Amino acid sequence: MGFSLVVYEGGRIEDLVACAETRHVTALHALDDGEYVSFILGAPDFVNRAFSELFADGLAPLTALTVTSDGPPTAEPAGDGSDDAAAPQPWSSCLRGDIAAGLSLVLYEGGSVEELEACARSRAVTAVYTLHEGAFVSYILGAPEFVNRSFVERFREGLAAVSPLVAR
Repeated sequence: MGFSLVVYEGGRIEDLVACAETRHVTALHALDDGEYVSFILGAPDFVNRAFSELFADGLAPLTALTVTSDGPPTAEPAGDGSDDAAAPQPWSSCLRGDIAAGLSLVLYEGGSVEELEACARSRAVTAVYTLHEGAFVSYILGAPEFVNRSFVERFREGLAAVSPLVAR
C-alpha cells in the first residue's frame, strides 16, 4: 500500500488504466512542468481531464509515473533476463526526461551512486528521490554522508537501467 515509481511501456490511456486495475492501482500521477497531474481510476471524466489532455496522443514508451495503490505489492514482471529491451539505446542523456523547476520524473540510465551524482550535477539536479516500501528515500547532492546513507545503502550495487527517480 502507498506510492510506487513505475515505468510504463507506452500506449493508450485506456490500456494503462486496464493494466493499473490488475495491479491494485487507484491513481496515476505524472509530473508536467513540475506539477503533478493525476488520473484517478473510477473517477468522472472531468476529474481526469488534465491527465487525458496531457496524454491525448498516448503515453510514450518508458513514461515514468508515480502510482497510488491500495493492494499488496505485485510480483516483478517475468522477463527473459535480457537487458536489451529494458533501455533504449543510445540515450541522449544519463537522465531521460524533461527536468523542470520543481520536481520531475526521470529515468536513470543505470550505474553507481557516484555516477548518478555526476549525472545529476550535469543536469543541474540538486536532489533525487526513489520510493522504497512506499516512502521516499533521498540523495541530496553535496549533503553530509549521513544524510544520504539510506539511499547509498539501498543502491550499494548500483541502480539498474531505466530506474525511475524524482529529480529536483
